[in-house]
Amino acid sequence: METNVILALTLAGVLWYAWEARKQAKASTEIARETRLSRQDELRPVLDFRKLVPEEFGTGQAAMARHLAQMWGDNHVSCRLKNVGAGPAVNISSRALQRDGTEIKADMGTLGVGESSVPWPLVVGEGLLQVHYEDVYGRRFLSRRAVTFGSEGPDLGALEVSEALPGTGQRAIDR
Repeated sequence: METNVILALTLAGVLWYAWEARKQAKASTEIARETRLSRQDELRPVLDFRKLVPEEFGTGQAAMARHLAQMWGDNHVSCRLKNVGAGPAVNISSRALQRDGTEIKADMGTLGVGESSVPWPLVVGEGLLQVHYEDVYGRRFLSRRAVTFGSEGPDLGALEVSEALPGTGQRAIDR
């Protein structure tokens, strides 16, 4: 009888130890995952749309026409993308959705930290500028701004940045 009690207590101790070891392993795995995500976020790109200023339109008749159209609120806006994040943006795919449903698309390659794209795009009418891109870890992101026009010309709404679901244009997590 005494042997059975000792064996039962020993078994209970072994089970308790195994349970605690499993909890520790789970906690260690979660800490490692959080550390990896934190490290990845340190290199997260953020692409922003910047309205061109007069000096950026270049020279020639076409450049002057774009500048005048934007300046006088003729429902035109020319932008460039700028990486304001902490890591490079790769596989950049941008598009502008205009109110009439017309879509302007462009594949733009890569932008390093602080780099800007060539002027893009010319949007006619109120609409939405948006760009999909990835970080160096393959996570997909979406940046977008609404475009409205008033007496002062084009206005770019607040920047919205979110993580996109893999393989889709849908947002998963707003940041």
